[in-house]
Amino acid sequence: MFLQFQLSTIAWLLLHFLDCSYQTTYGEFFPSVPGELTGQSFPVTLKTNASSDLVIVKCPGSHYRHTKTTDDFSLTKNQHQLDLSHHTDDKVFAWAPIVHNSSGPSFMHCGKLSIQKINSMDSTNYVWTYSLNWENQPDPVQIMETQMVSKKLPSLESKCDYLGSMIVVYHKDKKSSLKKLEFKDKVISHVNDLFYYFEKPDSNNTMEVLGPCGIVRAVNYAPEIIIKEHASSLVIYKKMEFHVIKKEHVTVSYSIKLHIQDNTDMPDFYDGETITMKKMKLTRAGIEEVKNSDENIISSITIKGFQLLKFSYNCPTTGGTKLVKKIFYFAPVSESYVFPNEDTIYLANETAIQPNCSVHRLSFGYLDSVTVAGVATKLNDLPDNGAPKNNLKRVEDFIFTADVTEDRVTLDCFYV
Repeated sequence: MFLQFQLSTIAWLLLHFLDCSYQTTYGEFFPSVPGELTGQSFPVTLKTNASSDLVIVKCPGSHYRHTKTTDDFSLTKNQHQLDLSHHTDDKVFAWAPIVHNSSGPSFMHCGKLSIQKINSMDSTNYVWTYSLNWENQPDPVQIMETQMVSKKLPSLESKCDYLGSMIVVYHKDKKSSLKKLEFKDKVISHVNDLFYYFEKPDSNNTMEVLGPCGIVRAVNYAPEIIIKEHASSLVIYKKMEFHVIKKEHVTVSYSIKLHIQDNTDMPDFYDGETITMKKMKLTRAGIEEVKNSDENIISSITIKGFQLLKFSYNCPTTGGTKLVKKIFYFAPVSESYVFPNEDTIYLANETAIQPNCSVHRLSFGYLDSVTVAGVATKLNDLPDNGAPKNNLKRVEDFIFTADVTEDRVTLDCFYV
């Protein structure tokens, strides 16, 4: 008899505990949302002091009940937002990412809450929306780590207290497009892509806004600059390397790529990056840059004529920025290339301009000699503003004919 009474008491206490612990409504999990709603209740204003420019906010899920078990919630019909959301196991909450808006508050539309009217089959509908303000300008660099990223995401055990299955990651590319990942998912990333790590909130979390436990900025091995589908030969001149590509046509278009050697996992890691192209010139002392000749390119270039060009890329690494550069000479097929004759008309009474050869006409070579009427004169024999020799005179960067007596004069400018 006593044993039966004891068992009955235990059973009653257990049922009472289960009844009290079973959660049927969840309005208290949204401190900023009033229990009694009016037409002015939404949008709810939230604030965050997160240093990250991306946070997650808590929305009701499909099983959410606000203050009565008859309440109903319909998730947003925005499929992209649904795909990005982290849903708790019981479907009561859906955490969705929201990005900082530099021009004002960031808005989130969670869905529609329907509250049945008392003694009626009708319902009052409320559009559940948030207006999120950052209290300070976000500075993701504070918690950002620059790490090597291949097909697998790096671990952030020092910042995120988790098992891999308890982390949700948001991948933001250079176009600010978002994708949700599980920690163990294979990734396809590009340089400077950002990965925001969040510890998955459970159904007992009373916070409305959560920041990431860590952010990873993706880098990889430094690339090599290559011209696709064109072989080049290495030449060393005055202790400088440049790569020669022979051109069969005057105007040719080329595809340029930042290529990671021996890496088939991430062949397009640097696609879309800006490469700086600068004109170079060959002098007797070596190779020099042509001032104010910088041009930014992405993936293709069109080269007219024969040119000496330097390509460079500021590559982010785990240790800072590394300058990757390479010089190409887009050269004629023959080393003894002869340019077509250029006919220039000079007026008889024009004494300021005479037939001439430019010392720096070609960027890929320098003037060695000038031949007139079969007589060759070396540039070294013509000092600037010095005495004429063989009827030639040098004035700064030009070699002029000193005295023209014929109706037609041919100058052969020889560059090496």
